[in-house]
Amino acid sequence: MSIPPSVAAFFPRAEVIHPKSLKPGKPLEKLDQIAFLVRDIDTAIEELGRLFGWGPFYVVMVDNEAVYRGVPTKYKLKLAFCQLGSLEIELQQIVEGNTPHREQLETVGPGFFHMRLISDDINADLLHLNQHGISGIWEYLVDGQVLNSYTDSHLKVGFRAELIATRDQVAKMKKHEADAAVENIGE
Repeated sequence: MSIPPSVAAFFPRAEVIHPKSLKPGKPLEKLDQIAFLVRDIDTAIEELGRLFGWGPFYVVMVDNEAVYRGVPTKYKLKLAFCQLGSLEIELQQIVEGNTPHREQLETVGPGFFHMRLISDDINADLLHLNQHGISGIWEYLVDGQVLNSYTDSHLKVGFRAELIATRDQVAKMKKHEADAAVENIGE
């Protein structure tokens, strides 16, 4: 296996190390977003534009419900999105509610918040992570179609992973739940 050019340019003698064990099934390798927690999105947008030339940003206010550490909760977040090549940058500002965002602001402060990974089977991936001591701590639906789950992986590996199920997966889960409900009626 050759060293990737981006590494070889700086470290041509980098050692290649393969993990002793790998996650069974498909790897969680579809990284499409990096999110940062900020105290004030408007200030962050201006600074990122002035310093790095990032923009435009697309801003939304989210007023939603989630399950945080097993407890249903309402929350409000102000979010801003910017595309950098194939990678989406998300800025998150907590407005109200008990969320991992508030927890991080109170314990660590603003900064890197999560990496979003697209999961081909979110239930199997969450079960696998749970078997290794990583829990889903914040689950929510976006428009009833996209399931997101933040994990507490930051406690083990230094970053929070957000797993996202595709619209097709959510539709299949809903169909499975509906089919199970119909089967239970007959019993």
